Amino acid sequence: MVEDKWVQDVVEVAQTSAYVITRNYKGFVEADDVKQELLEWSLKRNDKIQEWLNEDLSKQEYRMGIKRLAKTFNLAVKRKPKNLVTQYTMKHSTQQE
Repeated sequence: MVEDKWVQDVVEVAQTSAYVITRNYKGFVEADDVKQELLEWSLKRNDKIQEWLNEDLSKQEYRMGIKRLAKTFNLAVKRKPKNLVTQYTMKHSTQQE
């Protein structure tokens, strides 16, 4: 399966952002859960992300798009951290039963 470069970059940025974000919520959320949320967020806004990560952009503009995406990921999680913590708590409480 051949993926577009922007898709690979979104996954990489989501992974990196998830790692950074989980350091702030250590013990409350896991990086994989945050990454999944970020990728879901990306699917809902793929038109905007494709605009930021268009292959026709110069290298500098593409890098700026990557930075915008990372910043947007961080802001998206900051807007709903309680939701992520609640999802994580519910997921793990049902697994322990």
